[in-house]
Order: sequence, then structure tokens, then C-alpha cells
Amino acid sequence: MTTSRSRAVAVVITGCLALEACAYDWDTYAIEAAFQTGTSPDSAYDGTTDTFMREAEPMTLFNGRDELEASDATSTLVRWELYGIPEGSVVRAVVVSFFVFNDSGGEPYALFESKRPWVETEATWLQFAAGQAWQVPGSMGPDDRGAETFGAIAPTTFDERYEIHLEPAGVALVQRWIDDPSSNHGFVLADPERNNCNGMGLRSSANFTQSAEHPALRIVYAARD
Repeated sequence: MTTSRSRAVAVVITGCLALEACAYDWDTYAIEAAFQTGTSPDSAYDGTTDTFMREAEPMTLFNGRDELEASDATSTLVRWELYGIPEGSVVRAVVVSFFVFNDSGGEPYALFESKRPWVETEATWLQFAAGQAWQVPGSMGPDDRGAETFGAIAPTTFDERYEIHLEPAGVALVQRWIDDPSSNHGFVLADPERNNCNGMGLRSSANFTQSAEHPALRIVYAARD
């Protein structure tokens, strides 16, 4: 390894997830970890949980379906179990991506921190787990989700994968998950203003057999030698 004090992560990972060059000290290295059910880190990975909530059907469970939804009156919950990233690693970049089969006509949907330990098989518009109500239905209270958005997608075409390159606050959130796995409650994907005219359909990780279309999380991190 070179003794230069700094060089681009692109030496190890081309383009550093297409973000600006990530510099790192001579005694660290950078590596990409990918999490996608049925694909990464390997075909046995089954650590994605996802579901959606619909205001018009506030007590209905939507887990286990092939699709996820987002609109002015529906929101998606998604979480990845993270493993294999060494203790003490420093997160440099994070990308969340979804395969969109029904585009939103260019209207944006944003990614927020989920603050509640929601349960995939129990979460509805009214509750995040059996007998545990959201502060505000639809995970819209300050105790339910973070106020800051980490990025957004605004699909104009369908049957394509769209990426959200997380803002620094989102990268810091994923860092917290790695430092304290119990704090990982995933993300909420929602209409930030609740005024979009067009909904959006996404592939879920639950039953859809094309694993390449499952939601995906990619992390670039630096770890000590």
C-alpha cells in the first residue's frame, strides 16, 4: 500500500459510488458492502424487511406483497440487516435504490429516518407494531420519523432502478447503525409535502422472484488495517 497520506477510493472502488472522490489516510482502505435480498452479500442474504402503509385502509397489512407503494396517502418502510462491516469502520458513502415499475411522473419521493422499531408483519397506517400506535398515523410524527430528508427520487420512466445518494446526514445515520445495530429502524419513503398527484410503484423484497429488482443498499466504508 502506498504511503501517500491521501488518495481516491476509486483506486479500490471505481468512482466511489459516483460521488465525489473520497480521500482516506494511508492506514485505511475502502470497500463496498452491498445488501439486497437474494443477491448481496450473497444469494442466501434475506435481511431486507419492507412493507407499505395506506391511509385509505388504515388497519390493512401489506407485507408479503410483490410491490411497495408511495403516494400522498401511502408510505413505504424498508430496512436492511447489516453485517460483515468491521467494528470501528467509517462510512464514506451510501446509496439506496429501488426498482420502479410505475413511475411518479417526475414527482419526488423522499427518504427519511424511521425512528420506530416497526415490525414488517404488524405495521399499518395506524401502528408500527401490534398494539403500538404511531405518534401520528402514517409515521408522520416527530417521534416516528426524522424531519430531515436524505435525498429523493422522482421517476419519469418505469421498469428502471432509481438511486438515492444519501446526503451527509443520511451517511451519519448509517454510521450510527453500524456502531449500534439496535438503532437500525430503517427508512420511510414518502411524499414530503403530501401533495403529489401521482403515486409510485416499487418492487418489494418479499415475494417477487426477480432478486435483481429487490430494494438495495450499498455502503462504502473505510476500515483500519
